[in-house]
Amino acid sequence: MRCDQRSDGSVKSSMRPDALARHSFTVYSGSLVEPFPLGAISLMIDMLPSGFKEPRQRNDEQMTMPSRQPSGRPSESSGDAVRDRWTFLKAWMRRPQDVASIYPSSERLRRQLSHRDCIRSAGCVIELGPGTGETTSALLDSMPAHSRLLAVEKTEYFIDTLHDISDPRLDVWHGDAVHLPQIAAEHGIRFPDVIVSGIPFSRLSAPIAIELMRGIHQLLPVGGKFIAYQLRDRVCEFARPFFGRSLSRRVWFNVPPLRVYSWTKSSTTPWSPELPRTVVES
Repeated sequence: MRCDQRSDGSVKSSMRPDALARHSFTVYSGSLVEPFPLGAISLMIDMLPSGFKEPRQRNDEQMTMPSRQPSGRPSESSGDAVRDRWTFLKAWMRRPQDVASIYPSSERLRRQLSHRDCIRSAGCVIELGPGTGETTSALLDSMPAHSRLLAVEKTEYFIDTLHDISDPRLDVWHGDAVHLPQIAAEHGIRFPDVIVSGIPFSRLSAPIAIELMRGIHQLLPVGGKFIAYQLRDRVCEFARPFFGRSLSRRVWFNVPPLRVYSWTKSSTTPWSPELPRTVVES
């Protein structure tokens, strides 16, 4: 890395964004220790030059630009952005076991979740752990006009912000997603087309994670999609017995960088009748 001093005394780094992303320090979250890339903090997505290109990676399904529907949320001002970031940081400090990040979802992550054919054609989507609603608005912008989105959020600090989204297609439920089948039944939902989850499976106990995954699998119809964006790959251990192997894509430009996993339900019974020993004993 080379650092050049500008005329105003500031320093310009010549390190590429992908190289910066590999340099990290450690963030302590409760009893957890998480690696946290330095580059992700200083190189926010919205501040990147328009000509910067991400490394080409494998897509997990066809990605297309959405036919935008108004999400009902006004264009975000700088004040709204600061409020959302402060809300996220405050929630993370008070409930680190429930909040996976210290920063709202980046534009790149929102696009990776919402610019999908399964979202564009969905009649019903359930979102688990929507946070301050950046991903919720992105999903609504891609979904058809006649569709419906149920957002299930456990952390109370995010509920008021979610209610600011005045889209009639959106229902917000304050509760624990481990009771997903019951929550869906209360809202008259039998078979959602897609379930999107930002819940950090790496921070859940094995019994809770298995119960949540069982509920997701039970609720989806054959051909339904389950999409999860995660810091760690432990979600795959819990999903594999029910859905099989995942397809995934890394989103570097997010705080922290995450991987988006997707599965398609292929049968009404779990893919594997036995849970892996590493999952049962964890």
